[in-house]
Parts: sequence; structure tokens; C-alpha cells
Amino acid sequence: MAVPWPVFDTSSSTIDLENESDNSVVGRALAVLKQRFQGMPMGIVGHISKALKRADVADFSARGAGAWEADANQVIYLIKEDDGTRWMEIKDAKHRFVSKVDGIKFEAVVNKIKTFDMLGNEVEETLIHGHPVAIETGGKKALKEQKEQDKKRGEAAAKQLERAKYEGLVIAELESLDDTQYRTMNELVDLLPLSKGDALAFIKGMARQKMISMIDLPYPESIIKRANSHRTIFVKAVIE
Repeated sequence: MAVPWPVFDTSSSTIDLENESDNSVVGRALAVLKQRFQGMPMGIVGHISKALKRADVADFSARGAGAWEADANQVIYLIKEDDGTRWMEIKDAKHRFVSKVDGIKFEAVVNKIKTFDMLGNEVEETLIHGHPVAIETGGKKALKEQKEQDKKRGEAAAKQLERAKYEGLVIAELESLDDTQYRTMNELVDLLPLSKGDALAFIKGMARQKMISMIDLPYPESIIKRANSHRTIFVKAVIE
């Protein structure tokens, strides 16, 4: 036989209290609820006292008096992750049983359906729901490690794209020159949105990889010398 499960959502909008931060006030309200709903499980939805991330679960608490959680059989925290997914924390929240899962991960599922507006015109609506996946005990650590690896891979890929962009700037500048022209180190440094030290190291690294040619005095005869004699000049890569 199914047992009704009344849920109060949220505590602040469904339970009229003089002071939600007063333990005696909250305790009396909960006592009345337990008396009225004797033998029935109840759920109370509330907000935590401050915005925290999943790593700070130990610091979580319901907004207001501690009595909200004091006599609960199970406290669950629903957290929004940085990547947009939702995490329902079970294991590290208060519970009076042995938890077989660390929590539940909810991934957004997007569906489009055909429906009708108030005028009877067919329109396309977007529906989003959460797909729950139970994460067994110990799985949260594996998820965290996977996220850290994904983050590192993403950062590495971003750096590689950034590096390719800077290399393209330098190569394009040198390839725009004819065989009599060159660029100095300072001129190439000014092309890059980097600190001078980083830009110098970047350009020298390109020269070591033979992506560009670095030439010290004396210049090749084909180069037209400028008024100032530069000790080191750069030209497009010489294909040997």
C-alpha cells in the first residue's frame, strides 16, 4: 500500500513562523507537524544559509535555526555544479542509516516537442528535465578526479590554441616581408599580448623550433640594412 508523502516547499512559504532562526519556535512547529502527520514521512524543502560549493558540504546547514535538521532522519543537499549539472549530496549530509551511494548526479536532457499556442498555432517548445544517475559509495572521488583531469586537458588545449594564435601572428608578420626586409626582436615582441619576458622566450622558442629564422650579424647580402645596426634580426623560416 502506497504511503502519502507530504512535502512542504519551501519551509519559509508554507510554515508561518515568528522567527525561523529561533530553535524553540521551529521545534514547536515541527512537533505540531509530526503530531498531525503521525506515522507518515514528511519532506521539508528549504535553503542553505549561504552559497557554497560541493567541496564545502561539511559547512552546509539549513537557513535559520538548527532545529530544522536536528531531528531529521535524512538531510539532502541539492547543489548546482560549475558545469551546470546538479548534484544531490547524500553520504556527507546527515543521515541515520548506512548510505550505499555518495549521491545522485542529474544531467540535463533537452527535448523539443510540437504543441499549440493559445491561438491554435503549432509551435515548437523546448523541455528540459534532469536525468538522475546514482553514484555508488566511492564514486564521488572518482568523479572529482575525472573532473580535475578534464579541467587540466581543457586548460592544456586552451594554451595550445593560444600558442598557435601567437605563432600565427609572428609567422604572418614575417611572411608579409620580401627577401630584403626583416623584423627586430622588439618589433616581434610588440605583436604579442604577453609580458616582455614571456614574449622574448616565446619568439626564441619559435626560432629554436625553426618556425622562424633568427640571424645574427653579419646579415646576408640580400638584406637591406637600416640606419641602426641590429645585432639580431628575424625573417621568415628558411626551407632547407
